[in-house]
Amino acid sequence: MSRAGPRLHRGLADRQTWVWVHRYAGLLTAIFLTVAGLTGSILAFGHDIDAWLNPRFYQARSELPPLGYDALARSLEQSDPALQVDYLTSDGVPGHTAFAFVSARPGHSPLAYDQVYVDPGTGEVQGRRSRVACCLQPENFVPFMLQVHHSLFLPGLWGWWFMGGIALIWLLDSFVGFYLTLPRSAPRISKWKPAWMIKRGAGAYRLNLDLHRAFGLWLWVALILLALSSAYLNLREELFRPALSAVSTLTPIPAAATPEPARDPAAALGFDAIRKRADDHARSQGWDERVSGISHFRSLGLYLALLWPSHHDRGLGLGAPLLYYDAQSGALVGATVPGQGTPADVFTQLQFPLHSGQIGGLAGRIVVCALGLVTALLSITGIVIWWKKHQSRALAGRRATRP
Repeated sequence: MSRAGPRLHRGLADRQTWVWVHRYAGLLTAIFLTVAGLTGSILAFGHDIDAWLNPRFYQARSELPPLGYDALARSLEQSDPALQVDYLTSDGVPGHTAFAFVSARPGHSPLAYDQVYVDPGTGEVQGRRSRVACCLQPENFVPFMLQVHHSLFLPGLWGWWFMGGIALIWLLDSFVGFYLTLPRSAPRISKWKPAWMIKRGAGAYRLNLDLHRAFGLWLWVALILLALSSAYLNLREELFRPALSAVSTLTPIPAAATPEPARDPAAALGFDAIRKRADDHARSQGWDERVSGISHFRSLGLYLALLWPSHHDRGLGLGAPLLYYDAQSGALVGATVPGQGTPADVFTQLQFPLHSGQIGGLAGRIVVCALGLVTALLSITGIVIWWKKHQSRALAGRRATRP
């Protein structure tokens, strides 16, 4: 026997192992990736869909000049003394509402809602809802899709961890699937070419197989990036940040300048004071962006100012500059500028813009919407391929046992 014989046998055995891995990894993840893909396609245009379903959340009843952030916060807190404002944003466009994330004040029972939409000119509340409400009512549809997409609407962190694990399997299995399309012998290029094509006039099974292989190959890089960002967003603290810290430096969240024993949420500066400081800082840096939203992290003694929009000449679609301020002194204690920082910082900045399509504007969202549909298509066609082969193997087994 020639030496090629044992090598060929080992190669076939190794390939069969990877076929088995691809088959059962695909079966394990198929249903969940179909759900994630379809909900992700919806969420690529989630803001537009939400505005269409719930115009009262987005269209202000008046076109009066906007109140300051502090005045809006006071108006919201007067509407329900049990709430405190954690985040406030207003784009300043006449006819658009302002928006706030809220939570219960210490000593009060949890609120039944955590999002509030308000007329910025009058402070009138136009709508309330919870991010974790169920299910398909117009006001809950997009938040529910988001929860299903990230965690299957499972409680606590279990759903996030589960879907993060599914994304990791998907990421690794994408490399296995690519390997299995490679020809086993020369001439490799000519033999590989049919895997990239969809044969016209073929039967239903061949069409299903061609769709599975061709879409997987043509969009392989984009699907890899989507799988990686999916895994990162669900397992950021549990896996990715520790791993990145081992190979690079991750800039930590800035700490407040006021020592913890001296922090007093009641003595914190107002939203307007932080807004002015952040806008002044942006001007001093020559940035075009201005404050679009402010978060108050009371437990950390920090305000976080978000500047928007981020233009293509600075930031490359990676999101908004973030400025951190001490809540009591108003001192600038840190900044995150898109595209700047260590390699690990830039990697983390990339993940949400890539996953959401934000990095490419409208074109990026269209691509992500299409990739979600392709993810569902690959999962469904993979199940069909397995089922047809399973039926063939079962039929061959029955024939072999006949007398």
